[in-house]
Amino acid sequence: MNWWGIHNNRPEIDFVDEGFVALGWDAIDRDVTDLVKDRDVLKAELHAAYPRKNSRAVAAWAGIFIRFVIDAQPGDVVVHPHKEEKTVNFGRIAGPYEYAADAATRRHRRAVTWLNTGVPRDAFTQKALWEIGSTLTFFAIRNHVGELEKFA
Repeated sequence: MNWWGIHNNRPEIDFVDEGFVALGWDAIDRDVTDLVKDRDVLKAELHAAYPRKNSRAVAAWAGIFIRFVIDAQPGDVVVHPHKEEKTVNFGRIAGPYEYAADAATRRHRRAVTWLNTGVPRDAFTQKALWEIGSTLTFFAIRNHVGELEKFA
C-alpha cells in the first residue's frame, strides 16, 4: 500500500463531499489512460494544451499524471490537506482512474472512500506538515507515514 498526497486549489470543489480526488489540467479534455503509457506522448499533449508553459513544468505535470493514473492503486491511502479549513483528510482510493467528461472541471478523477476527515493540522509535527504541503498536486508520501497512519 502506498501513501499519496493531493492538493486542491479549487475550494468550490469539495473532494470529501464529492467522494473523489481529482487533477485539473482541464485543457486535456479527454481520458489520458493511453497517453500515460508513453511519457513523451503525454508531454507533447500537455505542451500542445499549455504552450506557454516551459518544458520543466510540462515534465513535472506528466509525472503527476502518471502517478495519478498508473502508480496509485485502489487500496492506497490518499491524504488531502484542506488549506481553507486548516485540516487534513484521509481516504482510501476506491477505484481506477476515470475521466468525468460531463464535469465542468477537475475531470481527471479517482473515487475515494474517506476514512477520517477534518483532522486539525496541529495534530501533526511541522515536518509532516511540510511533507504533505508539497508544491506538487499529487505526490508520494514517504517520510512521515508512521505519524500519519494512526489517522487513516
